[in-house]
Amino acid sequence: MLRLILFALLALLPCVAEDLYIGQSSAGTGDGSNCSNQLPYTFFNSSGNWGAGAGKISAGDTVHICSIVTGGLNTTLLTFQGSGSAGNPVTLLFETDADLTSPAWGTGGAIACTGQNYITIDGGTNGKIENTANGTLLANQVDSRAVNSVGCSNLTVQHLTVSNFYLREEDNTTDATDADCIAADSSDNVLFTHNTVDHCRIGLAFTNSAVSTTHSNFEASFNTLTFVEHGMTIAAGSTGAIISGVSIHDNDLGGGAYLWDSGSPNIWHHDPIHMFSQASGSSVNSVQIYNNYFHGVWSRDSGYGGTHITAEIFLEQLGSGTTIFNNIFDLTQGTVLNQPANGDVFCKGSGSDNCRVYNNTFVDVSDFSEGFQCSSNSGHDVRNNIFYNTDGFYAPSGCTIAASDNNDFYLTTTWTNNGSSFNSLSGWQTASGLDGNSIAASPLLNLTSYLLGAGSPAIAMAANLTSLSISHLGTDKSGVSRPSSGPWDAGAYQAVPASTSSFYSGTLKGFRK
Repeated sequence: MLRLILFALLALLPCVAEDLYIGQSSAGTGDGSNCSNQLPYTFFNSSGNWGAGAGKISAGDTVHICSIVTGGLNTTLLTFQGSGSAGNPVTLLFETDADLTSPAWGTGGAIACTGQNYITIDGGTNGKIENTANGTLLANQVDSRAVNSVGCSNLTVQHLTVSNFYLREEDNTTDATDADCIAADSSDNVLFTHNTVDHCRIGLAFTNSAVSTTHSNFEASFNTLTFVEHGMTIAAGSTGAIISGVSIHDNDLGGGAYLWDSGSPNIWHHDPIHMFSQASGSSVNSVQIYNNYFHGVWSRDSGYGGTHITAEIFLEQLGSGTTIFNNIFDLTQGTVLNQPANGDVFCKGSGSDNCRVYNNTFVDVSDFSEGFQCSSNSGHDVRNNIFYNTDGFYAPSGCTIAASDNNDFYLTTTWTNNGSSFNSLSGWQTASGLDGNSIAASPLLNLTSYLLGAGSPAIAMAANLTSLSISHLGTDKSGVSRPSSGPWDAGAYQAVPASTSSFYSGTLKGFRK
């Protein structure tokens, strides 16, 4: 009886998480106890090595990647064979200087997860996945991915560098090779955070391609993306497919899409963020896009601009509950060739599905592009923004802005609502009955930090939106609290009080991007 009680008690004890180490090939004792005694990476791909028991991969375990591991052309190196559990994911962790390298990884991804659950892929200190010979003028021109997951829910990909997945020749008119760096399809609770991606057609992709299904909760945060033709794509791409709950925040989207400029309009559709749901019955709902920094050169079109860069946030057939706030949009690096055809923020939908656009800072070179543009829907709400040297908004016939106020339109010359255009703030105010509390004065904006200068008329001229109960809008882009009562400041940043300016001068700059 005592033995049975002991066995029962042991069964109730939590499993002890293991650390296993893998590399290019077996080394030392080959027991996986550390990098000196690593298992070959093929160990990870065998289902017989997954499950309960010592020396097997199971919930709570961490598999460490040691050093440089090389794979063949158009292949997948590591494929998950099992799941973790809530609070005990299976973690694939890159050791310092670990690198998965191939001439060109296949579309299945250097790392693949299909149908598993509770998985974490962690780049650690400086873990990297890269292609070495994939590009217009290189040995290979193949579609490629770094991380590919399908039906892999409760997935986190973090601290990973993905580099040189496709080196495209600028202005090439024939090269249509694709490359998605980190992608998830038909999954729930997916987090892509603190990753660095360069030279990919699509940096981060989240799709729902499963017919008549709903997949929820995608977050992309604190990522740095450069030389990507699309920074992020979120797509409900099949009939009846719904994505619910998208949070995109604190990302640095730094341009470079001009490499995908071609000889024809929109062969490559340059957008830092592109969200769409064009199939019948599909939608993307409950979207928050905030605290992001949009900058750099996204297009070097041969003409006026707008041939390839369509918008910095391009939302097609959006669903309900889209809020865009605390973002910095800076188009000054590329002169008139870097101007989007559809404004910085473009919201396209139907009926009453609309965008709420609050406390953003739009900066342009010479009044060439609109801060906000919409198409075929109504009810948009545009408040507390700074439009610096940019047109205010463009709402063609059939699209209406229902609320607009407490904005600072500095050097703005055009306002268009439901197809009617106005060339002065006073004319717009009189005709529309909107923007009664908006101004057209210089906000004294620092064009390096995007902070308001002392004495700026944009200070304390914005509406207090606390009553909207929008998560994260109660703080500015840098995390400074906005007052719960009384007026706010316009734009993405609250002005720094004089008594604390010396403290913030060293910290805010890091948040401005």
